Amino acid sequence: MDAHYTRRHSQAAGFTLIEILIVAVLLAIFAAAVVPSLTSHDDDARVAAAFNLVRSIGRQIDRNRDSDGNFPARVEAAWFQGYKLPVNPLHPDHPNTIQSDTDLSGSGKWHPINKTTVAHPFWYNPANGAIRIRVPRQATDAETLALYNRANGTNVRAYNGTRKG
Repeated sequence: MDAHYTRRHSQAAGFTLIEILIVAVLLAIFAAAVVPSLTSHDDDARVAAAFNLVRSIGRQIDRNRDSDGNFPARVEAAWFQGYKLPVNPLHPDHPNTIQSDTDLSGSGKWHPINKTTVAHPFWYNPANGAIRIRVPRQATDAETLALYNRANGTNVRAYNGTRKG
């Protein structure tokens, strides 16, 4: 009787392969539902940080204009903590440089590639004080422009190859 009790007890104490597989499947389903949500929150936080950074740099540009009467020729590292230009939160491993350009001449300036961090993570127009943060290239031009607009608080529309201005 003792042997029979031990064998029966050991069978009841363990989990069957089916039970383990069911738990694994349920965990996978839960992870599939939660991970995109967490990733989305992380992306939203980076976009919000980029938006706030653009506003902060814009305030520094406005202070310089208020004191000198003109927009500064370039965004200066001395304006920032540690005397370093800020890092683009959407592309933190990109060198922190700012392209100063009054126009990005030609109709191609509206193309989404000119809104990306291909060359510089920021763009500054010393003629009017506009500062923009560039974004990493997305899967489509529409996604790139949507991210650019969210990060800058702008409403750049799709490029059709002929837009001017």
